[in-house]
Amino acid sequence: MGILPPFYLSLDDAALVVKNLVRTRIPTGYGDFTLYLYRDAGKEHLALVSGHVSRQRGVPVRVHSECITGDVFGSRRCDCGDQLRHTLQYLGRVNSGVLIYLRQEGRGIGLLKKMEAYNLQDEGLDTVEANLELGHQADEREYDVAAHILADLDVQSIRLITNNPHKVDSLRGLGVIVDERIPIEVGHHHDNLGYLRSKADKMAHILSFQQTSPSDEEYRFLDPLLDQLRLAKNNPVRRPFGTLIYSQDMSGAAQVLTGATLNLYQCLKDKHDAIVLDAGDFADAYGEVLVAQQRVVIDYGSQSQLTGSSLDRIGDQDIVVTGRPKDASRIRAAVPSSVRVIEVDRLGSGMIDLPQAMTALGGLGLSSLLIASPGVLAEELNLSGLLDYALIALSPKSLGPKAGLVSRCSIAIPEPQYNKLGQEVLIHGYLSV
Repeated sequence: MGILPPFYLSLDDAALVVKNLVRTRIPTGYGDFTLYLYRDAGKEHLALVSGHVSRQRGVPVRVHSECITGDVFGSRRCDCGDQLRHTLQYLGRVNSGVLIYLRQEGRGIGLLKKMEAYNLQDEGLDTVEANLELGHQADEREYDVAAHILADLDVQSIRLITNNPHKVDSLRGLGVIVDERIPIEVGHHHDNLGYLRSKADKMAHILSFQQTSPSDEEYRFLDPLLDQLRLAKNNPVRRPFGTLIYSQDMSGAAQVLTGATLNLYQCLKDKHDAIVLDAGDFADAYGEVLVAQQRVVIDYGSQSQLTGSSLDRIGDQDIVVTGRPKDASRIRAAVPSSVRVIEVDRLGSGMIDLPQAMTALGGLGLSSLLIASPGVLAEELNLSGLLDYALIALSPKSLGPKAGLVSRCSIAIPEPQYNKLGQEVLIHGYLSV
């Protein structure tokens, strides 16, 4: 019967039972979801469901309390909006998952009192002290509605996405089987550091405050991306999180990574489980420049690029993805026995089935991939919805073919951010919003 809070079956007052009123399909930039609307005591709560969750165990679940200032307006006073977006990015890639959105603003004290608490915080009180000064508890949220929603969805057990151990205890006390806690620590900054310190010191939230990006202040913009990589690493996913990085000159020609962009690559490659190269790029300068402990070489084209000297470049721990039985046999015969050769279907065009390839790589335990191939492979991965984040370094001058011309690439970032990186301008952001 799924998760049933101890009191669920004994409620006599029908008005107290959380009821699902409607559900509908919601296509988003993060993926396709089913949105459920519930009503309890005059309040409407939501459940955003990815995949099939009925009678499933270990379902990733985020119970998120409404924060209009952070969720809608992007306030930097808290981490709520970032946690919401991180969760949606993650749920768009897992086989199944649930985001429960509870209408209990301001940790249960309401929007008016929350805004008054903000004013008290500006006068020197912390987030806990401000609530107490207004005559409220530090946290007045309740989770019985969430337990009822999980029962209605017939989820057998969950993996709770939270930093708050009280939320874990509360749900368990309501009969929800919580298999484990999934951390969701997002980047801290000047505006929310005091708020987060108060939650850790006074509310027992589990926060490490680790420096997730390099110590160089120049790279602090990477924090949201690295948070997302850490979230992916902690959880099994349908496909790996895909990050694209390449350098481009003013003429639009993609170049071999050099200088500051190459340094950025060196930082990011250690944060991903593997780097991905098109077999054609692997055979030229990229195969020499982009060194990594784990490499995935995708023999994507209608004609195999893995021949002769390029096969000699395959290392003991590399993974090769190809789409022809005869090519797979030929590659296996030419490379060390430790090399994993994955064979996937080919499409009518002769190109390999990239979604199938990415699913196969996820099945090998790879949670994140750094794609360092700026050509056709990157564009096709993007068109297939298999890329999540892009970093494009724009050189202020045309470098010309002597700089190591690879190919041309056209990737559009819906909400780009800009950072100066050495002599280049870095354009970066999520590829879905």
